[in-house]
Amino acid sequence: MGRSGFEYRMGWGPTKVFDREGDDGKFVSVTVKATDQGEPSLEGVCSFTVEITDVNDNPPLFDRQKYVENVKQDASIGTNILRVSASDEDADNNGAIMYTLSAPYNPSDLEYFEIQQESGWIVLRKPLD
Repeated sequence: MGRSGFEYRMGWGPTKVFDREGDDGKFVSVTVKATDQGEPSLEGVCSFTVEITDVNDNPPLFDRQKYVENVKQDASIGTNILRVSASDEDADNNGAIMYTLSAPYNPSDLEYFEIQQESGWIVLRKPLD
């Protein structure tokens, strides 16, 4: 691949894989030149722009790998325990985050908590004592 990031294939012209979230950006603009074989040689130009649409190629990343919170035994039902936060570099629906809970070790632990799917707030839904 050359310094410009383009690779030339016989019969195809330049080719490159673009990363919409990277330095390449959202749009690619190219100028095309057509030259005739007459004397004198004459040319015409046109340009086109391609909008790169997003593909879901980035996973959500949490701002921490582990969250720890202390909760009083007599905390009221509906108490906000903590808020988790994740982000995704993809655009539109590919970057929209929805939170859910799972309990891989003890499924009954899910009885005590619920998560607000869009905000990431974990809320107490059953008394702890």
